[in-house]
Formats: sequence, structure tokens, C-alpha cells
Amino acid sequence: MKLTALKSTAFVLMTAAALAVGMGCEDQQALDVQPQRHETPAVGYHEASYAATCGTGKTVATREPGSIVDVAAGTGQFNTLLKAAGEADLAETLANDGPFTLFAPTDAAFANLPHGTLDSLLADKEQLRAVLLYHVLPGRVTSAQITQRIDAKTAQGAALEVRPAHGTVAVGPNAVVTDADVPASNGVIHVIDNVLIPPK
Repeated sequence: MKLTALKSTAFVLMTAAALAVGMGCEDQQALDVQPQRHETPAVGYHEASYAATCGTGKTVATREPGSIVDVAAGTGQFNTLLKAAGEADLAETLANDGPFTLFAPTDAAFANLPHGTLDSLLADKEQLRAVLLYHVLPGRVTSAQITQRIDAKTAQGAALEVRPAHGTVAVGPNAVVTDADVPASNGVIHVIDNVLIPPK
């Protein structure tokens, strides 16, 4: 009886060992000890490779953030902003240089502009560039860094008031950050609910 029990135990152990050797990273999800995973959104990201751990040395696919333009395009809520950036010859800059902090007005924010304002901006390239660059800060500024009121110098040249407000961040006289710290390879995006107009 003891010999039979020992053989049974040995068989179970050998089977478990064989299964463990054959497991990849995905199989380990069923175990208590799982490989560390970093959640990243699917839109606006491109595939990249890295050397996996799990003792295999295999190369597997992960995701890294695309540029500010890639991320904005992937969300589907910045079509007007991207069109304006293209008209102002700023899309390539926002896609390649940096790092930048972009306060990004949504399509709804542009729709809230007074009637005719957007058409007027699109017809005046110099003014359009000024407005768009007023939404951009040089460098990467996260919401956690905004602990008090600051007058940040924008890429347009004028100062922009940024301040903490009721658990979020207020920008300029009438904009509020509705989605903060959206990562991009060349900076960070803060989604805002109104278009910022630089002082004259």
C-alpha cells in the first residue's frame, strides 16, 4: 500500500514538473504566480518587441505608445484638432519632435466655439498656428506636477494659467481637463473641454 502511494505521488510530481517546463508566459496566467503585465490602451499604440522573461528568451509582442498625433488619431475624438494641425503645418512637428504637453480640445470643444470662429481660424493659417501652439507646452508636464497655480509659457509664446481645481486641472479662463496624462512617445496629452484662445 505504501509503495503504491509513493509511486502515485512520484507520478503526480513528475507530471507537474513536465507541465511547468512546457509552459509559456500565457499558460502561467492560470497559476498563482503570474508574469507582471502592464495594461496599455489598444488605440494609438504600435507593436514593439521586447525580450520576454519567463526564462524563455523568446521575443513577444507588446505595445508602446505612438506619437501625440498617433494617439489622438486613435481615439476618434480629435478629428477637428488634427485637421487644424494639418492646415497649420504642425502635424509633423507633433508627430516627431518633443517632448510636448498638449492640452487637446475634443471635437465637441471646437463645436462649442462661437459660430464662424472655426472657419475663420482655418482660413487664417498664421492665426490658426497661434491658437494651436497656445495649447502646447514644451516638455512633459503631468497632472501630478500641477500642485499650485502656474503661468506656463506655451509654444506660442504667451503664458497660460494652469491650476489644480476640484480634483482635476483647470486651464486658462474656461477649460477643464477631462482626461489627464494620456501617454505618448513624444509627450503627454491632457484632454480639455474648451478651446483656448491666446491673449491679443
